[in-house]
Amino acid sequence: MPPAPASPAPAPVPAAPALVVAGAVMLGSSAVLVALSQANASTAAFHRCFLAALVLLPLALVEIRRRGRPRAAVLGLAAGGGVFLGLDFMMWAQSVLDTGAAVSTLLISTQVFVFPGLLWLLHRDRPSRQFVLALPVMLAGLVLAAGVLGADPFAVDPLRGGVLGVLAGVCYGVYLYGNHRCRAVDGRFIAVPVAVATSTAALTVLVLGSAAGTLSVIPAAESVGWLVALAVFGQVLPWLLLSAAATGVRPEVSASLMLLQPASALLLGVVLAGEQPTFAQLAGMALVALSVWWVSGGRRLAQRWSARRG
Repeated sequence: MPPAPASPAPAPVPAAPALVVAGAVMLGSSAVLVALSQANASTAAFHRCFLAALVLLPLALVEIRRRGRPRAAVLGLAAGGGVFLGLDFMMWAQSVLDTGAAVSTLLISTQVFVFPGLLWLLHRDRPSRQFVLALPVMLAGLVLAAGVLGADPFAVDPLRGGVLGVLAGVCYGVYLYGNHRCRAVDGRFIAVPVAVATSTAALTVLVLGSAAGTLSVIPAAESVGWLVALAVFGQVLPWLLLSAAATGVRPEVSASLMLLQPASALLLGVVLAGEQPTFAQLAGMALVALSVWWVSGGRRLAQRWSARRG
């Protein structure tokens, strides 16, 4: 098997922003699928990763046969990121059960600070002025959506769910950083980093869930279909898309586009799970959506469209 080249560069991805949007929307369905599965946090997190790994590992082997061995740094970054991904999934799944699909998905959007922040601190990759200016608005939106001024009356434990959701977002941001660095270090691989991270996440949840006595390795029969859907639409497809787009979008723009997750989670939560977000929570989500639109260049696109129309 041929060794990896000294300095592989990722190929340009013209459709990278569209891939990020598609991946974010799919990830937004995860919260509703967790709720519909009626599995506890550890069980949902484990099967999300374990079932996804069964699909991703063969894809990774095919990729290695075609493109040679991945660099050790890629495997290390992916495995380290997978530990944080496992922690993220466990805390976030509990947040879904405590606060509801839409709010929990928005709470993990604290990654919008962590991911670009790590690149700034560790690699001097300074975020854009637009992103810095939009941060206070995003933060205000997150606070409102978290239910500070009123939460869904059917939420089980909004406070615990809120804390776990924010901590999950920090872990999520660390994973996004690792995924981004995998593509920057060796741009030939898309499936390999996702497969390694997902497998490591499954092991992390297996160890922690077993130690806590909360993990059911064999899920209830009525949960299986939802857990399979969670693995496919909440892990395999979105993370392959996001891995492919990792170096084709500025980090702060990518992190902002990922905030589209809550929008799809909100719609699905209301339609499929009967959730009832308050007006303040809806206003918070609107603030986040407007911030994403601005940071990702929506204003410039609108101006160009208006100029063409004129």
